[in-house]
Amino acid sequence: MTTIAWKPGVMVADKKTTDGDLAHSCTKIYRRKGYAIGFSGYLQEGLQFCDWFHKREGKCPLKKTDALVMNLTTGGCVHWEAKAKIGIPVEDPCTAIGSGAGLAIGAMEAGATPQQAVKIAAKRDPATGFGIQTVYSKKRKK
Repeated sequence: MTTIAWKPGVMVADKKTTDGDLAHSCTKIYRRKGYAIGFSGYLQEGLQFCDWFHKREGKCPLKKTDALVMNLTTGGCVHWEAKAKIGIPVEDPCTAIGSGAGLAIGAMEAGATPQQAVKIAAKRDPATGFGIQTVYSKKRKK
């Protein structure tokens, strides 16, 4: 699956994706009109969500994919769950999604940066790896 970690002002994703028995490197965080959207699950569904998020026309396309949406101006985050199909503002000091989420949240709660948290998750979660991608908001905590 993946690991995407967030703390105010920064979102980090691993770059591993699989296609059958092969693993590839891919982008998992996309910038769209003032937002960074990271998703865990199916690439096609995640890209459809990116387009839907800005148009908000029709039904939310999430079925098996979760997404984190970071406002690039404020650094705040909203968690979109496939089951709920609604955005839930994140009030915790950090969050993560994907198969390595528990590892990443634990690492951040212990003081790790989101970058360190995703790297830690990659050591134990076989579905996380191939490097990281980092996106910063204009307003982030140092």
